Amino acid sequence: MKKFGTFAAVACMCSFAVSSAFAGGACCASKKGDAMAKSGEGCSKTCGGNADSFPAMSMMVGEKSFECPVEAGAAAKAANAKVMYVVSGDKFDDQEKAWAAYACAAECYAKNFSSIGVEQDGKMSYVSPTCCKGTEVKMASGCAKDQNKTLSADAFKSAKKFRVAGHTYNSWDDAVKASARAQESMKQVKMAYVVDGKTVESCDKVCPTAMKEGKVQFVVGEQKTQCPYDAKVKLAKAQVEACKKAVESMAKA
Repeated sequence: MKKFGTFAAVACMCSFAVSSAFAGGACCASKKGDAMAKSGEGCSKTCGGNADSFPAMSMMVGEKSFECPVEAGAAAKAANAKVMYVVSGDKFDDQEKAWAAYACAAECYAKNFSSIGVEQDGKMSYVSPTCCKGTEVKMASGCAKDQNKTLSADAFKSAKKFRVAGHTYNSWDDAVKASARAQESMKQVKMAYVVDGKTVESCDKVCPTAMKEGKVQFVVGEQKTQCPYDAKVKLAKAQVEACKKAVESMAKA
């Protein structure tokens, strides 16, 4: 594993207890993790899951589940076994792959949460209002393998109920307005980067060497982390919370 990958995995495991309880900058992942996210590796199931629950990650040793990495490590050593990482039902035996999948699932969830959703065959399908053109509605599931799916616009709009940010709407037009407000609120939630005590607002301006050596601190609101994957999760969670508030304010108006 590359040096940055090792650092990222260690930093993430050190902050795991915090991130799993709280549970972002795609360009800020390691090349390995970024490639996995683009290919959809480890993200096929994690992008789905319960539409009403933010993705979660836990650890398993044998049949026993752990929230604390220290306890999981001790149990694995005693049993001469490996720690398995579980992300929304998917299992990984590699820390970085697990964290990359977790970050991917979090980003997918946030994207879907702000989109319009309808239930089809017992599963939720999502679409962004900006994708509604002509006779087709492009699906926005967030998974690479699903991005080319399309659905008849008439079939999508004829659904009896729509979901946006946890709220149910009987009108397509109302759902479109709610989704637009939710997506706008997401844009206001941003990540900052601290390098050598200086705050950098754009990931593109962060020194690649500093990123590789783990000298970058990712900041989302009041939260700070040195793990790029943990940062993605924190950003996604903050975006979801912003969506909730934005849509709730519409409902109260």
